[in-house]
Amino acid sequence: MQATVNERVKFLLDQSKMTKSAFAQKVGISRLSIDNILKGDQNTQARTLREMCRAFGVNENWLINGEGEPYTNGFINLSNQPAANDGQLIQALREQIKFLQEDLNVWRETARNLSAHLGKFNGPDSPAFVGVFPIDVSGLRVA
Repeated sequence: MQATVNERVKFLLDQSKMTKSAFAQKVGISRLSIDNILKGDQNTQARTLREMCRAFGVNENWLINGEGEPYTNGFINLSNQPAANDGQLIQALREQIKFLQEDLNVWRETARNLSAHLGKFNGPDSPAFVGVFPIDVSGLRVA
């Protein structure tokens, strides 16, 4: 766990696979400011931290207070993590699909439980269930 803001910023920098200069430019601050933040020499402004969260899809509560998960909704922000090759991009997409499948399974189970509780569920073709999940992901596979 990263105990301080500067450790969490370093985590973001490492995860982004960007240079300090590119990271700073994306956030809208100078390279020197990034160096100072990473060393803990600078009290980081809340506005800068919010911009980091926006730029990298990061949970603001995690970055500022160290609470919760780094990335919002458990998703990987693919637009901010350039892949060195197609294999890395494919792996990142597989991880994203895995998150989506897990979420879908939770929602399906919730719908089943709710329908059963209401006494209206007789299977996936019942009126209580039809249309709840219009996207068929049964053919998607995570290797």
